Amino acid sequence: MIRFIRALLAVVAVTATAFALVSSPALAVPDLEQSVPPGVELPNVEPNVVSPVVPGPGDPASPEEPGPQSTTGSLSVSATDSTTGSPVTGASFSLSTGESGVTPGTVSGLAAGSVTVTITAPTGMSVVGSASQTATIVADQTASVAFQLASTAASSSSSSSPAPGPTDTGTLTIVKQDRVSGAVLAGATFGVTDCSDKPISSVTTGAGGTASLTVPVGCYRVFETAAPAGYFTDATIGQASVVKDGVATLAMYDTPIHVIVIERDPGNRIPIRSIPSGRIF
Repeated sequence: MIRFIRALLAVVAVTATAFALVSSPALAVPDLEQSVPPGVELPNVEPNVVSPVVPGPGDPASPEEPGPQSTTGSLSVSATDSTTGSPVTGASFSLSTGESGVTPGTVSGLAAGSVTVTITAPTGMSVVGSASQTATIVADQTASVAFQLASTAASSSSSSSPAPGPTDTGTLTIVKQDRVSGAVLAGATFGVTDCSDKPISSVTTGAGGTASLTVPVGCYRVFETAAPAGYFTDATIGQASVVKDGVATLAMYDTPIHVIVIERDPGNRIPIRSIPSGRIF
């Protein structure tokens, strides 16, 4: 019993001593400002501030806005001598969109759609065929119209001599189609020559997949110089004869780049009699 009382008293004494140490001012956490010697300043430490993250142009949270889609195209106008094929200087053009006094070259910024071009021949020249042609403007593409001019030198013997009559003309129409689906294709550019390979003009198909050209009566060849986007350029050379006041139409085809065309060869077919038949053991 005495041992128990002594042990209890020892526990009480230890507990009291611990409580006294904790409560003692000597063990309190010192104030840093009060513990700094006179004349010494503490550094002014700013708290860390986290700046907000602003999404950049490449951040998925702020996708880049697509730019505006173009709605305009260009038109190339030219005039050549029907005899030599050389460019004619001094010719001017007016457009149904309001432009006038246009010289041979390329007119940009034209709204998509049909535009009629009228040529004014220089002195001493006259237009072969119609003085007006219509082209279809396609956004981000260049359409073409070309005129032929001929010399009209006046007779020196008599000012009353009648002017030479107009040359008989007809229309050459080119239709461009998808070789697989048959859909008409805009934006295909063709070169046109006569059948002696003299250059005549360059034309581009419009939204309906067609391009038309007024030409003197005769034989003409047509070949593709630029295919629409997504198609192979066709190497076929078409030929047509234009008669007075008539329309000669050539159908030309382009193959899509993603389609593989397999040519049929009936001459190399395997005869049915050579295929094994019957029970196979």
